[in-house]
Amino acid sequence: MPNDIQGPLLHAGIDISGGKVNIVDTTVNPFHINGKLSAQIESTTTSITNAEIKLLFSVPITLVAAPGVGKALIFHGAMAFLNHGGTDFVADANEDFQIQYDGAVAVSELALQVDFIEAAADVHYWLAPKNTVITANQELEAANITAEVATGDGVMEVTCYYETVTLLT
Repeated sequence: MPNDIQGPLLHAGIDISGGKVNIVDTTVNPFHINGKLSAQIESTTTSITNAEIKLLFSVPITLVAAPGVGKALIFHGAMAFLNHGGTDFVADANEDFQIQYDGAVAVSELALQVDFIEAAADVHYWLAPKNTVITANQELEAANITAEVATGDGVMEVTCYYETVTLLT
């Protein structure tokens, strides 16, 4: 079929043919092409301590620094890992986890508290991007919305996939 796309995407575990997108290898990260991160998409991994998890509502954690005047960060997704420390985090006011621009403009879908922060064991969670207005020169940060987590024990690691773009003027 003339519109089929192969090559690097197929090697990345994605097959686009017949007007459909098929994930053909779920063990391959689609942001990597032939074992390398694609040219535009970057990643950074941030560790979040137990004390920082408890304060994510009032003190969000910077994942990616603001890119500078005339530029913006485009969020492509994040893999969050909660390393359960033995005592479940207890939330009482929908402390859902999200990735956001500085100032609370959400760029990811929510990781619901019962599935992620309040998990009773180690858990990996994929935060997909959501449609949002691009905000110039803003950092990407990890945050809880609504309130702080009261108690619990564990640490978190967040790998954020993003790209930096120059805005049109």
